[in-house]
Amino acid sequence: MSDGSSKAGKIAGIVFAVVVVVFFVGSFFVDRMILEQTYKRVPTSEPNLLPAYEAFADGHPRTPVEFQFEGSTLRGYVYEAQNPRGFIVFRHGIFSQHSDYLALICAMVDRGWTVFAYDAIGCGESDGDSTIGMAQSPLDVAAAVQFVRDNDLNEGLPLVLWGHSWGGYGVAGALDIVPDVDACVTMSGFNEPCDILFETSEKQMGPFAVTQEATIWLNNKLTFGADADRAAVAGINKTEAPVLVIHGTDDAVISYDGASIMAQRSVITNPGAEYYTCDAEGRNGHNTYFYSEESAAYLAEKGAELAELQEQYPDGIPDDVAASFLAGYDAKRGNTADPVLIGVIDEFFGRAIGDDMNYTGRASVTDTGEYGALQSANYTDSGDMNGNLYSVEAKRADDGAVTVVVREAKMHSDPISVGEYRAPDDLLDQVNVIVDKAGMKEWGELPLSEFIALDASTPHVSLTYESADPNEMFPIWLSFSTTYEMPDGGEALYAIRDCLKSCITEENLIRTYVEEVR
Repeated sequence: MSDGSSKAGKIAGIVFAVVVVVFFVGSFFVDRMILEQTYKRVPTSEPNLLPAYEAFADGHPRTPVEFQFEGSTLRGYVYEAQNPRGFIVFRHGIFSQHSDYLALICAMVDRGWTVFAYDAIGCGESDGDSTIGMAQSPLDVAAAVQFVRDNDLNEGLPLVLWGHSWGGYGVAGALDIVPDVDACVTMSGFNEPCDILFETSEKQMGPFAVTQEATIWLNNKLTFGADADRAAVAGINKTEAPVLVIHGTDDAVISYDGASIMAQRSVITNPGAEYYTCDAEGRNGHNTYFYSEESAAYLAEKGAELAELQEQYPDGIPDDVAASFLAGYDAKRGNTADPVLIGVIDEFFGRAIGDDMNYTGRASVTDTGEYGALQSANYTDSGDMNGNLYSVEAKRADDGAVTVVVREAKMHSDPISVGEYRAPDDLLDQVNVIVDKAGMKEWGELPLSEFIALDASTPHVSLTYESADPNEMFPIWLSFSTTYEMPDGGEALYAIRDCLKSCITEENLIRTYVEEVR
């Protein structure tokens, strides 16, 4: 009896082992087929609401470039800024191409950043029928950085990285390979390839997804070998460059508290790491924070119209109907970058390279003699005998949006508390009215004041104007301090301070963070 039971037990064990092996092998090949199908080149459907270069060509010249990567040619463009401040390598997300991000790219060009944006393998204008896999992204970003350096595309300018989703992982992961860049911004990125593969599998299969984890991991490992498990956090912690992590709280593709880089904050040790959470309802998804509110509303409206046409013509929208629809669609209006997001990225990159001036390459439409439009106004106070340093600055972006940034510190060596606030678009116009009313542009050189405050406080205002001459590359600066005798006794200086401070309210707050003194 016991021998029979033992024999039956052995047979059951063998059968179970065979079932497990068959299930594992079957799962491996099924997963491989699914992954290969998933990573195939995705054709762009027509018609669509994606941006086309023609809508952005005016004022945004570009030069085509290409480079070799693992036997394939990757193609892209250098979007050239006038009087560039720095050079950005941009990496797009999966199932897309760099041109899908033209609104963001051109907004940064308007801020004085030259952008090299290329299409990944199996995407856009580049070679390949497949994107290969999630672990691919850091490899081609590192190759792109090397290509830029080998060919001096950045011409000595600071080199920074910027990417979204698959590209957000790519730029952060690439820091593990090319850590010596000047800064990095990663938007809506995942931390490791298997993190996002497991998370996606769980969304599709529920609790049964755990049965696929081993075969998903093995497929990824066989495809990428030593590069299969590269983590974005490893790159962020390896580099000495500051890194800005951006993510939406309602991201349905890469969850905020799951596979995202943002979820790894507790293990990020880079002292230059900063975090920006998009949490406004309707603007906190995977990419819904890209566009201005007006642009997003218009895009939703036209998207609904397109969906009706697709439902009306299930076998394909006729060419004449598609042409009529596109004729009534303003691609630039539907793809206008959110000025707050662009301001956050621009300001972060500017601090990283030591350039907070926020230069713009566009000629001003305002002509007041030699002075063009007022681009920034800054009030600083060097504090008193106990420290208490303070500054408030308003900057105008190329699209006209104005942001106010407040910095406070107890002492010069202390960390700086920073707050960013939305401001009315005419805030700097209000400042300019104060300047013109006081005649500050005509004051010229001022004599030293006979009285200098004994508490060490030295209030100071600096103003940056565009030149009205479109051929003049440098801005015009006006600078005033209570160290000097001002004709109005300092009345205009303090009026400018109060005008800037009027925007510092809780409802205008965008974000707060801390800057370490370097």
